[in-house]
This record gives sequence, C-alpha cells and structure tokens, in this order.
Amino acid sequence: MSKDIDNFPVQLDKFNHQTIPFWTGYNSTLSEFRHEFAVVSYAPIVDAKPSDMSTVNTTMKRCSDMTKSMGQSYSNQTFDQQLYAIAKQVEWAMPETFKTHIIRLGGFHTLSCFIASIGKLWGDGGLKDLLIDPSVYAAGTVDQMMCGKQFNRAVRALTVVYEALVALWLSAFFLWCRDNDLMASFPDRFWSLMSEVVSNFKSDKDNNKSVNEALIVVRTILMPRLEEFRQWGCQLSPVFK
Repeated sequence: MSKDIDNFPVQLDKFNHQTIPFWTGYNSTLSEFRHEFAVVSYAPIVDAKPSDMSTVNTTMKRCSDMTKSMGQSYSNQTFDQQLYAIAKQVEWAMPETFKTHIIRLGGFHTLSCFIASIGKLWGDGGLKDLLIDPSVYAAGTVDQMMCGKQFNRAVRALTVVYEALVALWLSAFFLWCRDNDLMASFPDRFWSLMSEVVSNFKSDKDNNKSVNEALIVVRTILMPRLEEFRQWGCQLSPVFK
C-alpha cells in the first residue's frame, strides 16, 4: 500500500477484489472466544392458537416459572413481530405479574425494522437510485428492500453501499491530506500495517496482533486527522458528515 496514491483506495489494484470477509466472518476470524456446549430443550407444547392472548399469557407465565426454578431473577423471552405486540399488551395489562419479565423482539424482525427505517429516511434521498441505476437490483426488489423485506438482499446491498461510501470518503480524505501537506504526518508503519493486515487475511495467518496494532495506530494517528477533515467539511457544507 503506497502513501503516494492520490485517490486511495478506489483505484488501488489490491482492493479490486474483496479479501477481508464481511462482519461475521471478520469477527469469527479474529475471535479467540470459544463457546461451551449447551443443552437445548423444549418446553411443553401449548395446544392452542399462538396468536391468542391467553396462549401468550400462558407461555409467559411458564417462562417465569421455569426461570424462578433455576434461581434467576429475570425472565427473558423472545417473540416474533406479531406475538411481540400481543406479549406487550399482556405485560401492560398485568404489570405486577410480569414486572421481572423482559420481552424481546427477535433479532430478524429487529433488523428488518431497522432496515425499513433506513429506507424510510434515505430511500427517496438517493439510496434507491444508487441501487437501481447501476442495475445492482431491480426496481421492484429495491422497493421491497426499503420496506424491510428481502432481508438477505437488503443486508448485502446496505453493506456494499456503506463500503462504497467509506471508500469515497477515505479517498477525499487523503486528497485533502495531500493538498494540505499532511501526508508526512502518517508514519511508514501506518502504511505497512495496512498492507500487513490485508496480506494476513489473504494467507489465513494469525491476524490478531497486526489488527490490534493497526487499531492503535488508527486511533492515535488516523482518527484525529479524520476529525479535522470532518470539521473542515462541515464548514463548507452543513450536510457534510
């Protein structure tokens, strides 16, 4: 990786192909934590319509009883989107009975709502056009993605958009550093660490040491410069973030 490249990292040959895995794979590669084996068992089946309030009430009481029998103070129960709304009504109707009951919306539906909120805020602000005009996704698919549907495609699309925007942001940042004679403030170790992290991911080497060292360098050297760049941009445009 060269510090002489003006538009880093958009036109850098090494970045033409994805070498560092996405979020889950990246953290799995670096993590040293190993889960212990756990025994998963099912509670007795309630032979009733799941969406009935009485059925949800029964499952919540059984969950509380099982939790208390294990010596735990709080019950943590997860519902999907439809049953979550019913469970909250039960909790509101009997606050004393379920005062130690924690009701969670499932992770899938939580992320779906989050994606829908992104579509609500930024869909008509150019996000739809960014995905449709380059023929990344069809118009109908993008409309569904912005509503929280087509989950896998939406996650992939937002990840790609984020990476593209960050690449452009970093390119503008390094051009700003070059124009303001700030490139010399980045030591040679900074550039060598970036190359080392990428090469270690390519060769499946142990990357914990180099990543941790790179994070220290990023926090101490890169982040202060990025904050200066952000403040400079905000003076030029109120929407610069």
